[in-house]
Amino acid sequence: MKNLKKALALLLASGFSLTLFACNKPAGGTTEAAKADTTTAAGSASTAAASEPANAKKTVGLLTYSLGEEFGVDVLSGVKTAADKLGWEIIAPDPAGDLQKQISQVEDFIQQGVDAIIIAPVDAGAIAPYIEQAKKAGVIVINYDIEAGTDVADALVLCDNVYGGKMAAQLMAEAIGEKGKVLVLTDNPGVVCIDERCSGFINCMKEKYPKIELVQQLSNGTRDTHQKTTENMLTAHSDLAGIFAPDGDHTLGAYTACVQMDRKKIKIVGYDASPEQITIMKDDGNDGILFASIAQYPIVIGRICVETLEKVFKGEDTSETVYVDIGVARADDIQSFKFLS
Repeated sequence: MKNLKKALALLLASGFSLTLFACNKPAGGTTEAAKADTTTAAGSASTAAASEPANAKKTVGLLTYSLGEEFGVDVLSGVKTAADKLGWEIIAPDPAGDLQKQISQVEDFIQQGVDAIIIAPVDAGAIAPYIEQAKKAGVIVINYDIEAGTDVADALVLCDNVYGGKMAAQLMAEAIGEKGKVLVLTDNPGVVCIDERCSGFINCMKEKYPKIELVQQLSNGTRDTHQKTTENMLTAHSDLAGIFAPDGDHTLGAYTACVQMDRKKIKIVGYDASPEQITIMKDDGNDGILFASIAQYPIVIGRICVETLEKVFKGEDTSETVYVDIGVARADDIQSFKFLS
């Protein structure tokens, strides 16, 4: 799939504007997060999909990373709202972050004869052969959020995770005065979006802020897991000044750990800007632990996935990757933050 950027006027429509950051996106609108010159094996749409009436009832399987996270629930909400307007049926079992479960669900969708699958892979590489099986069976595939390790999907709907990591790095530098020790919570390598966010964060820190020392720690699992990981790191590093948490559960787990251990001077820059995070920033105020969170708009992502899928059914070109805008929720300006839907 060609890796070109497709601009979305989401922020203009909402009246919300992004802060400009020193660690800018690469010139030319390209992104380090994306692979170069990828193409779909089957073109933008199959002949069967293009010849069938676009307004015919469709059955679509949705596989989020997990419905145990607010992000996944909101993506489902966006998908269902958009699909309901088209009269489509959405089937959305919960992979719960379990690769084997998600593989079985893809296989079930193929057996059920769904028209399309919208998927955020639990493991980008391991899921690739099963996406290819779906394509061979004539199922249209929309890959969102986490780019799978195959180029056969009919469309990609992503956020620029590398740039989001760079935004987080500048926020962290601001929060701690451009010096001190920062914990970077990471995840398993197969979670590509987190890899990209951490890469953007780390590279920007190394490039711009030599007085900030980084400590990395793997934390894979639930919010409780991330809390325990953070508690262990707080014990091992009594001089931590900040924590970068690359998704919603990492953010909330790290926050709880800091509260429980009374490490209230630490500054967290999180990700996803979920409603729970927004409430924390409102309640804690400007001097709270959660300094800021990179905002994704999962309801918008869900809607865009359906709109992109509709284009595939109509036989339109979907070879360009669709990038959905990201923003920032800051504790010192949290009252003005708005969720986009």
